[in-house]
Amino acid sequence: MLVDRWSGSMAEGFPMGMRGLGRARIVGTRMAALGAAVFALRLDRTGVQAQYSAEPVYDVWDAPRSLFRPDVTVSEGADILQAGIAELRRLLRA
Repeated sequence: MLVDRWSGSMAEGFPMGMRGLGRARIVGTRMAALGAAVFALRLDRTGVQAQYSAEPVYDVWDAPRSLFRPDVTVSEGADILQAGIAELRRLLRA
């Protein structure tokens, strides 16, 4: 799976889950490092709506999502797609 700094929310959670299942190699840069599940809140008296971070999110090994790193790290500005193709070729040869 390809990820980058713009991968946030479920775009972070899905690669984490796939790695946890042993079904994916993650290639790219650090992701957005969003660290918590977000819940909506509506203030009764004013009707103002807000969101707040309610609970941390962890992978299957209890590591916080904010510490998640790709299996193959690509430097900022490098071609993530080419790095992903190279990793796929490497895995197919193994």
